[in-house]
Amino acid sequence: MYDAGCERRVLTFAHYRALGGLEGAIARRADEVVDLLAPEIQEALPAVLDALTTASPSDETVTARPALLTEVAGTPARSALVKALIDARLLVSDEDAGGHVVVRVAHEALEPLAARR
Repeated sequence: MYDAGCERRVLTFAHYRALGGLEGAIARRADEVVDLLAPEIQEALPAVLDALTTASPSDETVTARPALLTEVAGTPARSALVKALIDARLLVSDEDAGGHVVVRVAHEALEPLAARR
């Protein structure tokens, strides 16, 4: 994907910036994954992002936070969305010390998506 016509397949800093850097690439990937889902599943995105982020009222900063899978994926649409995002490695799931499944965003670059909701 980063082939800019050179044989060595080197990603220059200029090409990296043109692609939007890491944040741009991750945001594009998230958009691609969500766009492939049925509209009723796409509609679950704001609820999922709300469960996985906290917005500071003072400066409107959005910060990722882990949440229980049961909290994030409480409906069939939300569950399908979370599964698609985990499969795309945009979300990560782990077990906590109590054996509960916890979900979190895989990279801070997804936090601006929550701010757009």
